[in-house]
Amino acid sequence: MGIRCVERFLFTLGFVFLVGCGVESADLTVSSTSSSAGEGTAQNLRVSESCRFLGDKYEPKAVLQGGRHKGECADTTSARTVVWNLDNFPLDTETLIVANVSHGGRFWIAEFPRYGVEDVIFQMEKFPAIVPAAHTQIRIRFKDDAPVKMTDQLDPARQIYLNDFVLSVEALGQKGWKFDLLLGMKDEYLTTYRITSLSDKYNWMVVKQKHEVIQWPLNISELDKAKIIPAFLSIANKEGMTKNYHTLFRNCTNELFRAMDSTFNYGWLNVLPIKISKIDETYPVLVKGALDARKLIKYVDNPQSYPANRPRDKTVKVPDRFEVRLPNLEVDPTVRIVP
Repeated sequence: MGIRCVERFLFTLGFVFLVGCGVESADLTVSSTSSSAGEGTAQNLRVSESCRFLGDKYEPKAVLQGGRHKGECADTTSARTVVWNLDNFPLDTETLIVANVSHGGRFWIAEFPRYGVEDVIFQMEKFPAIVPAAHTQIRIRFKDDAPVKMTDQLDPARQIYLNDFVLSVEALGQKGWKFDLLLGMKDEYLTTYRITSLSDKYNWMVVKQKHEVIQWPLNISELDKAKIIPAFLSIANKEGMTKNYHTLFRNCTNELFRAMDSTFNYGWLNVLPIKISKIDETYPVLVKGALDARKLIKYVDNPQSYPANRPRDKTVKVPDRFEVRLPNLEVDPTVRIVP
């Protein structure tokens, strides 16, 4: 407890200092080929036809809402907020029909079997920054006999089946943008609510960027496993691509907890610990405290998980049950589960 309190204090102090000094990172990349949504009144638009890039039905045509690039087109060629309850599809409570799911550099309409979820795993991807930083996600693994049917949005004849996905809340900027923690507090980016294939995320995080990814299997009921995707989709439908991202107050972590907290029942005994852990929802690198406060981490003494008395600094390779199942690709040792 003492170590965690020190961590919270140091992270808070670091961010206050950086924001107060108005530091600008040299990491930001601004492309001269950024697309503009137009002049004059376009500055106040949420969408614009000039922001159509691929031409499929579910393209968001999103416009940046603030910052130095206000009024420019968000680069939605590779990242979009998902869309639920589509036109011309039945509203089936057992099958969630979702557009703008990302896989292989394309967008797909996915048919998620709501009651086919086998595992829900919280992930934290660490990345280098001016202060310790990370990106959090929720991994959803479907049962082998409940694969997700995927239909290409630009080529409906093209269909595939996948079993592993990642829910992620991310920042998005103009063409050529690059994420910056400090600019993320100045309305520079839009918030996107994404669902991506695990293979895409793995290749990006581990294979290409060599980032460390930590996983915590969640201790939730079968019913709660069926609730997490609808909870995420409800927020995605409500927000679309109209809200600015904020490094502290609308980020990858607190938006995921917004989804979980809207549907999970943690019990009255956990109310106070959850309130105390609010800062852990703000800083992704401290997210384990927020998971612990909700009793969400699965600690079971068997080969597929870990006992509660395992030392803090003990790390092990991901067990087979939670490994990334990709053809011709071994599980990278930088992907691990820790207590």
